[in-house]
Amino acid sequence: MAPKTDKNTIVVAQDSGIGNRIQFMASAIRIYNIKDFDLYWTTDGWVSAAFSDLFDFEWDYEVREHRELVMRRNLPEDAPICYTKGWRLYISPEDGLSRFFPWLYDNAEHGFSIDFEYNRIPERIRDIYRPFFKRLKPSKAVFERISAVELPENTVALQVRNNSDWQAHNRNIGLEKYFAKMEKYPKNTKFFLSAMNKETENAFIERFGGRIIVQKEKNYKSMIDAAADLFLMAQCSRMVLSFESSFGCLAWWLGGAAAKVEIVGGRGFFKLLERKIKNFFRFLFKKTV
Repeated sequence: MAPKTDKNTIVVAQDSGIGNRIQFMASAIRIYNIKDFDLYWTTDGWVSAAFSDLFDFEWDYEVREHRELVMRRNLPEDAPICYTKGWRLYISPEDGLSRFFPWLYDNAEHGFSIDFEYNRIPERIRDIYRPFFKRLKPSKAVFERISAVELPENTVALQVRNNSDWQAHNRNIGLEKYFAKMEKYPKNTKFFLSAMNKETENAFIERFGGRIIVQKEKNYKSMIDAAADLFLMAQCSRMVLSFESSFGCLAWWLGGAAAKVEIVGGRGFFKLLERKIKNFFRFLFKKTV
């Protein structure tokens, strides 16, 4: 039978990271009230593993996963969301959130955004997406990696995003800023570190020694280990996350959107104010400015 190309199809962008993909999937399901569906999840680019390799999705309907790219013909491309691009959690005008709510990122095309706002997000808004993320469980392979790590009580999740593509977007942050944030915690605080390379991991261990917890023999190119990092971070009630990283955001949602979050890096007050003013005029004139 030929794959469907109606509203029961979700096409995940080929070049998106795992956080972007999952948030887009959650939004598509919500907007179109999708039950059973075809999921086109490619294994090229950032994400080199199938959805089913990483997650057990506790869904009451059939999910047919495909590796190949689907033809883009007859797939919606208009706001509030399209099938072939996008990464944001959709918030409807009927959800009761002000269009002027977001501080940290531009509003979405439909006018509402909660991206990277974490603890500012009202509980009633978090409750919209909590059921979806609760259904995402680790696959057997991911669970085995999780089980090999023991996190003491009150461990703080620490995510460091500092690779070359991040630098291209002027988002890389010096490790000293992470160190400064960590040094504000009591001296006996343990940190579970999710880093993207061994050099970064070594820098934190050199500075904080046994206070740093990592996956043993982590394969930094393995999506299994990356997913294990997500679920391990999700066990923590406090998180120190990299600015504008949807990977850390996904970990927060997997943990029930309850952890207290601190962000390392950012655009500064005046840049944020500029963005706020931009959003104001964008909706005042009902177009992008």
